[in-house]
Amino acid sequence: MKATTYLILAVRLAVGGLLLLAGALKILDDSTLRDGVGLIPWLPVWAKLLVIRLLPITEVVLGAAFAAGVLLRWSGGATTLLYLVFFGYAVYGWATGMEGECGCFGGVGGASFGWQMTLRNALLLAGAALVTIRAMRPPFSEPAPAESDPETPVKPV
Repeated sequence: MKATTYLILAVRLAVGGLLLLAGALKILDDSTLRDGVGLIPWLPVWAKLLVIRLLPITEVVLGAAFAAGVLLRWSGGATTLLYLVFFGYAVYGWATGMEGECGCFGGVGGASFGWQMTLRNALLLAGAALVTIRAMRPPFSEPAPAESDPETPVKPV
């Protein structure tokens, strides 16, 4: 295997594993997720409840599928889209001066809105996109060897 194959594997495991971990931690303690979602004043209450209920499970399922390479075109596309939403949330929080934690990792460790969170989410988005784009490419195949039979006449063009 090439070095790029190992790099893609490492990125896939890191990005997917981190998403899986974040979801599992939110399932164990969703209090900071509730606080983080509560910081968005324009989001309706029903949408906040939907995010709080579905996000942790979605992260666990997508993180596991992405890390394992299962249906990578689909799980990669969905993971990239989810990281795009996280990146947008980080930019929004930083731009509007949100105070508080995002709830990214449940009750473990705090992440405040700012350039560090935005950079982290940008790198995770880039990693997910890289793996997904790589998965979308057609598989590499060797060109067929040229016929070298002297008995076969060459057709004129």
